[in-house]
Amino acid sequence: MEKHSHEVLTVLEREKLLKSGASDILFCVSQLKVVEAYNEKRSQELELKEKELQNLSSDIDKKVKDFEKDKSEAGNLKKLVEECTQELRSKKTELTAKLDYSIKIQRDIDFKKKQLGSFTAEAGKVQDQKKVMEEETDRKKKDLSLILDQTKESSKQLAALDEQVESQRRLLEKLSLELECVGESSKGFRFDLEVKEKRFQALNNLIAISDEQLGLKSKELVEIQREVELHKQLKRNMMNMLVKRGKQPPIDDDTSQQDHGISASLTHHEVCSFLRAFPNPAEYVLELVQEDISEGSGLLHGSFAEILVLLFEELAKIQRLESLDTSQLQLKAEKVATLWKGKITIEAPTSSLEALAFLLFIVAYSIQKVIITKEETALLASSIAQYEQAPTLFSSLGLKLEIISEIVLGLVKKQQYISAVWLICVFKLNKDFPVSLLLKKEIKNLRRSALGMRPTESSQPQAKEEDGRRLRAILELVADYKLKIKLPGDLIAKLMVQREKNSIPLVRCSVEHGTTSSSNPLADSPNPATQLSRNGSTLPVMSSDVDSIKERPPIIFTYQRRGK
Repeated sequence: MEKHSHEVLTVLEREKLLKSGASDILFCVSQLKVVEAYNEKRSQELELKEKELQNLSSDIDKKVKDFEKDKSEAGNLKKLVEECTQELRSKKTELTAKLDYSIKIQRDIDFKKKQLGSFTAEAGKVQDQKKVMEEETDRKKKDLSLILDQTKESSKQLAALDEQVESQRRLLEKLSLELECVGESSKGFRFDLEVKEKRFQALNNLIAISDEQLGLKSKELVEIQREVELHKQLKRNMMNMLVKRGKQPPIDDDTSQQDHGISASLTHHEVCSFLRAFPNPAEYVLELVQEDISEGSGLLHGSFAEILVLLFEELAKIQRLESLDTSQLQLKAEKVATLWKGKITIEAPTSSLEALAFLLFIVAYSIQKVIITKEETALLASSIAQYEQAPTLFSSLGLKLEIISEIVLGLVKKQQYISAVWLICVFKLNKDFPVSLLLKKEIKNLRRSALGMRPTESSQPQAKEEDGRRLRAILELVADYKLKIKLPGDLIAKLMVQREKNSIPLVRCSVEHGTTSSSNPLADSPNPATQLSRNGSTLPVMSSDVDSIKERPPIIFTYQRRGK
């Protein structure tokens, strides 16, 4: 019985186990179906990934081919860069040869200066010719007065004849033909009188024009003689002071120039030696300026203004004002500066060179804060931004970067890109102005000027010389400040060839390069001292600057590398 009950229990347990196993099997089957569905989905995704992998591999093959092609092109570009480097070296050698040629031209100019004495003699001949012309004019006036008297008498005779003809017309019908002849002759006589009157008027006009031309020539002669006397006086003072220091007898100006070959132009070294020979150079320069202003002639003539620029620069370098009675000297300088300021139009100076000399004067005597306001300083600074002294003056005058930025903007509006880029690089305004874009515009204008058609043949030599100067300034800016810009080789070659062909006489300024003081806040930038001579060769100043001193164009600006 117990055994039977045990078997029954065993069977029941087995049935329970079978039921639970069946339920587990059903659950496992359902899970297996889910796994199979997931596997099928993953297999489909795997097939898609394989297709994408095949596409990527094909793209990689294409990229590899493109990379190999670009690599070959890069090799070709490297060869082209090497060829351009070699060409640039050859152009530099050509530039050195051109500078040597400019030295030869400077010697020719010195010879021309010696001929100035002969021109003075010719001026005396012009005076004699003037007297002869005046005598001839008086004689012609007498002849004209005689002709007028004869004309009046003829008019009276014609009036009498007309009255006789009117009164005897009816009585003298047979003489009608003769009267007609007389009338025709009177018409011819009147015509002759009209012709003579026109000739008389033309002669009067010619005499007036001749008088005007003689007046202009006389004024030009007086100006030339004044500049020559000024140069001689400065030279004479310089030589006498240097001779006194050496305890030798004074040297006459004319004989010293002939015996020792002293040039009429002044260099920084000569001016510095000249000023150091004085116990009080600041007072001497001040008296020189005061004397010229008191004469009422002004400082608009370019030759004297250039000499003043040299004197003020060297005076600032000597720095002897601290050892003098600066209070009295500055009071005197303030009076002179006030008189000078009254002759300058601050809003629009008639001569930018005079404005430059005025600013150097007030800085040399440390009176800039007393003489001019900040607004006047900004106006004058904008008119001399094209000169190389501009950065140093801007710092000495205490101009803020905002004002300098406005000056640069004004230069850009006037399309004076070289001066603008120079100030941008010196004062590190690259964040506010695109240097490369401005230089590209300048190169574009230069290309248009160099490769385009000229309006007249007579203007071609001066225009070509100006193009060469602009190209030199661009090259030196790029080299000194390491500007990243592509320079056109064809344009450089064309301008070099043009400079080689041109041999026109040039008017050159006598201002040369001088080193700046170590206390200069811009000592790390290219030297902004006055520089129209470089490495023994003189850079050209076009003749238009001499003919129209009142409107000095930016061509006076010449860029100078530091440390050369």
